[in-house]
Amino acid sequence: MQVGDRIIWCGAMTGPDQIREGTVTRVRNSGEPLVWVDSQHKPEDCIYQAYCWPARVREELTAILLERQRLQKAADDSMKLVYELKNAITRGEK
Repeated sequence: MQVGDRIIWCGAMTGPDQIREGTVTRVRNSGEPLVWVDSQHKPEDCIYQAYCWPARVREELTAILLERQRLQKAADDSMKLVYELKNAITRGEK
């Protein structure tokens, strides 16, 4: 990352609505590599470089996050079936 780079970042990776975008205005490579975006040089406004992506890959990252959401929903739905079976056994229905 260099000052002036357009970046996107997404800490939670839960969905495309979590993606944020900005311009790098400060970089620290020593110690823990951090960047600050859009002239917000306060400690609470820094981002780990590992969470940053070049802005040009936004479309691909969005597609990946949508697929992760789909897979997570499928996993949740399958666990629902497991709990329904367990509850049916507990109630003596099976």
